[in-house]
Amino acid sequence: MVENYSFENNSKFLIGDNATYNVPYELAQLGCTRAMIVSDETSYRIGNYDYVKGIFKLHKIAIGATFRKVQDVADSQTCEEIARRYRASNCDCIIAVGKKSAIFAAKGAKILLTEDIRYISHYADEGTGNLIVRNVPLVVVPSNMGCGFENSNFVRIVDKQLNIIYEFNTKYAETNMVAIDSSLTDTLPPKAIASHGLYALAMAAECYVSDDSPLSVKAYADIAIKQIYLYLEKSILHNARKDYRSRIMGAVILAGTGFYSIPRDPISVIADALSDRYLINYGNLFAILFRHYIKNQELGHSFGYCLNAMLDINEYALYARENRTQKALTAIDALYDRIIDYVDFNSKLSDFDIPKEDLESVAEDVAKTIDTVTKEQVLELLNESY
Repeated sequence: MVENYSFENNSKFLIGDNATYNVPYELAQLGCTRAMIVSDETSYRIGNYDYVKGIFKLHKIAIGATFRKVQDVADSQTCEEIARRYRASNCDCIIAVGKKSAIFAAKGAKILLTEDIRYISHYADEGTGNLIVRNVPLVVVPSNMGCGFENSNFVRIVDKQLNIIYEFNTKYAETNMVAIDSSLTDTLPPKAIASHGLYALAMAAECYVSDDSPLSVKAYADIAIKQIYLYLEKSILHNARKDYRSRIMGAVILAGTGFYSIPRDPISVIADALSDRYLINYGNLFAILFRHYIKNQELGHSFGYCLNAMLDINEYALYARENRTQKALTAIDALYDRIIDYVDFNSKLSDFDIPKEDLESVAEDVAKTIDTVTKEQVLELLNESY
């Protein structure tokens, strides 16, 4: 019996070398004439901001405003300033260039602009409403192989003054277009490629943990796992190959599209807590935690199907139907071990010099944030990952 379902996604993917060169044309098709560029400080410093801005000099779409130095964590004041500049300059679209903080800041500003709200603190007591004042097309141009949030509606904003973290999952934060341009990863070392690839694998495999995950989520996860198994090791060993890097970038974004369409799980909350506290790469933390977390879960029947994406047709014929879940876990574990052999990948929390005496307070903070785990369970996972 075929399950009936509806599969809808409004984002357009531009993939390949110099994919960003197509962004002005695509924005023109949406009726845009005046763009705002938002970039994190690192992407600005290494030239990715200039790369994107330079492309628009060749087209009729003007750059009306910029915000070039989003910090490592997207905060409410930054979102509000981006929205203010956007309004003052009569912009009609946003281009987010760089890593997670720039993407979150742009998405936070888009929420404000869509509802014509001035301050993120408006949402302290209310969720996003149902009144769309303006349409704000958003283009994301990721660097560093992507962060997984590019095509999600999930946004996480810190209010430093009120000491509040806002989390949104709303259509108002929807990405209209993602440009997966491997030219922005030319200086990326194998260690960083390994980190991003294992992060994508972790997100994709998590999509199979629940038997209730929608088929659309598993479709994204399946493609992402296939790309990782075919191209991650090749990309590490031959990191000059842009086509390999492009595949891993795509895997990160597709895995994130699936993963952030399902309820948040403990790994993402723990990774956020550690990333916020120590300013460590979120994706690397997620990949480390996943390896230990997954071994202690009561995995559903569907988890075994992620094994399908790891096999070619000849290998598939050799695998019995029995114990597929355990075989999938073994295959994932083996890939982690091979990657660690190739590069000096940060494979445990102690690699980041996190003080072990801090783990208990981290566990306590996480247990207050999500009610599906206890402090003791979080602390156990942190110790196993240390």
